[in-house]
Amino acid sequence: LAPLRSPPNARISVNLQVSTLTPTVRMTQLSLVAPPGFRFPPLCGDLCSSFGEFFEDTDRALATLSSSESLLGHQLTFEVSTPITTPQVLTWLIRGYGATGELQAWGVAPGFKVNQMLAEVWYGGVAGLSAELAVVLTLDLPTPPAQLKILELLAPAELKLSCRGNAMKALNL
Repeated sequence: LAPLRSPPNARISVNLQVSTLTPTVRMTQLSLVAPPGFRFPPLCGDLCSSFGEFFEDTDRALATLSSSESLLGHQLTFEVSTPITTPQVLTWLIRGYGATGELQAWGVAPGFKVNQMLAEVWYGGVAGLSAELAVVLTLDLPTPPAQLKILELLAPAELKLSCRGNAMKALNL
């Protein structure tokens, strides 16, 4: 499994290529079981669908890749929503089915971590006084994508954040 990026609480594309030791096997359906906290959108790719189902009695989301041709040896792409934090279990489960629906193989694939954005918060910490707050975000992208337009700050209940008037200023160092 190889996503290009894996930020928290985001819909990402993941690349997958499945092979077997038996070259004559023809699998037309792959069942993907995600690690806990990952979720599949209903239409999770050109060949992928999900119906909000979970694997057996777990909280692991289930999706299906289907084709009239064998899926083995092809670069497959699907979309998944990442959790807020990296789960303790990162293993993906994969089951392969033949054209008539018989289980032909199963396997496991190592997963990937949810990569948090590097952030720093600077403020004058004097109890009972209003203070300016500086937030420094570090992206590991050479140029941020145009769709990065919303910044959501979550503060503890004891703090009150406000961005009124011209209070929001961009700083470059």
